[in-house]
Amino acid sequence: MAGYTQRRNGIGVAQLTFPMENDITPQENNAGSLRFLTLREAAALLQISQRTAMRMIASKELPAVKVGGQWRVSEARLAKWLERRDEL
Repeated sequence: MAGYTQRRNGIGVAQLTFPMENDITPQENNAGSLRFLTLREAAALLQISQRTAMRMIASKELPAVKVGGQWRVSEARLAKWLERRDEL
């Protein structure tokens, strides 16, 4: 099931809901829904350019997946990635 949320910055975000899988913990899954950011949204959130975000993805520094030819960043994985970087 898909929903649509409008963010304060005017960027619309699709919300996809999938059944929980065994390898996804409830904290990662946020009560059964997976949320993905577009490259533009992830870059805006990190306050970097889309080009810099793309370079970070290419160097495997930023976790992302390609879906239908477009990059998506999981909000849960991005939060964990930021926490690990904060610990350094």
